[in-house]
Amino acid sequence: MKATFALLLDHNVHNMVRKLAVEVHQAYQIGLVGSQLPPHVSLKQPFLISDLSTLEAYFDQLAKSIDPLILSFPRIAGPGNAPILWLEVEETETLRQLHTRINQELAERFSETQAPFDGSAYHFHLTIALGGASSSVYQSMVAELESRNVAFQAIARHLVLFYYDDDQYSPGSFLTYKILPLGKTPVGLDDTRNG
Repeated sequence: MKATFALLLDHNVHNMVRKLAVEVHQAYQIGLVGSQLPPHVSLKQPFLISDLSTLEAYFDQLAKSIDPLILSFPRIAGPGNAPILWLEVEETETLRQLHTRINQELAERFSETQAPFDGSAYHFHLTIALGGASSSVYQSMVAELESRNVAFQAIARHLVLFYYDDDQYSPGSFLTYKILPLGKTPVGLDDTRNG
C-alpha cells in the first residue's frame, strides 16, 4: 500500500485543467490516465504505508495545522525528460517549508516514507496529462502550449489523502481516500456534513 498528500483547488481550476486534458488527448491521443484523480498539487510523493488508520490520524492533525494557501500558476510546462504535462506552481517559502515538514514528520512517525523526487529538488506542479505517449510527444505538447497565457492564482482550501493499493498505479488501484478542509473547523460546524 502507498499513500500521498496533496492540496486541492476549487471547481474553476478543476474545470480548466480537465478541459486542457481533453484538448491534449484529442490532439495527441494520449488517453486520460492523468485525470483519474482530481487536479491537485502534491505535497508528498507516494510512500509505503502499513497502517492506513494511523496515517489517517496524522493526516487529520496535519490538515488542521495548515492554513489555506494562495498558489500561483504561471505557465504550462513539463520536465522535458518524462511523459508529463503540467501547470507549473510558483514555489514559495511556505510551500517548500510544508513539503519539508511533511517529509520530516512522516520519517519520524513511520518507516520507509522516502519517495523519488521528494526533497529540495522537488518541483511543485499540477498535472494536466500523464503517460500514453513518449517524452518526445510531450515535448511537442509543451512547445505548442507553453506560450498560451494561463497565468492565474487560486486558493488551496483542502488537503487530500490519496490511497494506492499497489505499486503499479494501474487504473482502479488508487482512489481519493479522504478530503479535509485546511485549518481549524469553526466552532459549531459539523465537519462530517460540511468537510
